[in-house]
Amino acid sequence: MRWKAIFVASLLSLSSLALAQSAPTGKIFRYADGGSATYYQFQPSQEQSQSSDTYIFFYGGTGCVDFKPYIPKFFSGLDSNSTIFALNKRKVEEGSSPNTCSPEFAKFDLPQQWFSDYMEFITEELGRAKIKPKNVVIVGISEGAYPAVKVARSRSDITNLVIIGDGGGWTMRKSLEKLTSPSYVQDGWATIATDSGSTTRTWLGRPYRWWFDIMDIDSLPDYLSLNIPILMGHGELDQGVPVESAIALQKAFQAAGKSNLTLHIYKGADHTLTSGQVSNRESLFAELSKSLKH
Repeated sequence: MRWKAIFVASLLSLSSLALAQSAPTGKIFRYADGGSATYYQFQPSQEQSQSSDTYIFFYGGTGCVDFKPYIPKFFSGLDSNSTIFALNKRKVEEGSSPNTCSPEFAKFDLPQQWFSDYMEFITEELGRAKIKPKNVVIVGISEGAYPAVKVARSRSDITNLVIIGDGGGWTMRKSLEKLTSPSYVQDGWATIATDSGSTTRTWLGRPYRWWFDIMDIDSLPDYLSLNIPILMGHGELDQGVPVESAIALQKAFQAAGKSNLTLHIYKGADHTLTSGQVSNRESLFAELSKSLKH
């Protein structure tokens, strides 16, 4: 079925973006349990300042995507006085290919691991800051929205949340039912349930265990619990997460009488907010940078 190829491509779409010409060398973050992950730290300006009043933490992208090839182009639009941290998942080394995820990677590529790793990384980096940043922003990309909103809810030091390519109003199951059909998803779930702990058997390109853990995560209560500004960008033609999911989130905020969500739906844009040859991420990030100055 053609939609299956489109869906898988959408989930892995970070790897299809135009590559940058240069990027900082990766650093190694060591977790308390002995594990480690590669991350990148940089400022958008070539003339880096000694201190920064804004820390921006990026996380996301389905599969074993290394952030390095997309620095700094993916982050265009962000203010030069921001310090950006882009954290790879565990077992994603600097220079690794998104098409060759290792068996070890699959064992750690799970929502609860994303959350705990992201929490530990942010705590450590904020603790290292010589001057406490005025703004601490979390950016969740695609599946990275799951840990991003959960981290934002779990911490008191996050000032802003930005979400790209994940609506938040629907579960993965409901999004898949919209993209395919309820019967197709039900059949797939029955297959997954036969070996739900497997990290080697796959459905739609992802391990059974990944699907089992992520399929019914409901992030709506996490979003509604937040009072910090939430900036969300969604492509009108997103084939990975239906735009209706973002619209459902917006309606839920309106029903709750909350006004801290700003949703931009980009006409003709895909999962990465790209419309043809135009990236709408730059305008989204520019809006974020402008809001942080007020």
